[in-house]
Amino acid sequence: MRVSFLATADKSTFPRPSGSEFEEVPMNALGRLALVVTAAAVVAGPAVPATAAAPAESFETGFGSWQPDTDGLAPAWSVTRSTEQARHGVYSLRVYMDGRQDDGTTWVERRFKVAPNTTVRVTVAFHLWSSRQSDVGTWFVVAAAGTRDPETERDFTRLGSTEQAAGWKQYSALWTVTADAAGAVWVAFGTSVAWETERHHYLDYVSVTIQPAIGPALPVARP
Repeated sequence: MRVSFLATADKSTFPRPSGSEFEEVPMNALGRLALVVTAAAVVAGPAVPATAAAPAESFETGFGSWQPDTDGLAPAWSVTRSTEQARHGVYSLRVYMDGRQDDGTTWVERRFKVAPNTTVRVTVAFHLWSSRQSDVGTWFVVAAAGTRDPETERDFTRLGSTEQAAGWKQYSALWTVTADAAGAVWVAFGTSVAWETERHHYLDYVSVTIQPAIGPALPVARP
């Protein structure tokens, strides 16, 4: 597996969703591939050669095929749908961890399928809510894309820190991934403990795009 990575974190406004459910469209002569995630996206079965654009997932009717997971190092954790905060719509995901043992990573993940042994570029963008702005006592904001189901903190890339804004802040990252023979691509995002305290954040309005890698691999960028 080859994975290259580029990450950004900013406060720019993410496009608001529009249109209806997307439909799969045939591969064109250039062999272009694009996948934008919604709750109705198919994550199992044959590889999807191409899709039309679709709204981002905002967890209004469920988890949208995203599954909560953790590395098991925090003594208590949870990922639940909540109406307490929302970047778009009414719901978001509330991510809680007891970080008093100074360890633990919790996230949501989703498996996508592309053509086997192809090199694709995976873009993920999502919003995270913090209760305050501070440079002290922050946790890590993390994400991953690759051919293996992420299970530990080492499987993730740090995109930045929590508490960079009071309220919502957008984070995004871009990877180049060479799929294995099964054509699986895993995408995940969440938080990782970096300060000994209990804390919760909210995640919302996530978009994932998968398209062919054209040209040289992207350089690895670290925050």
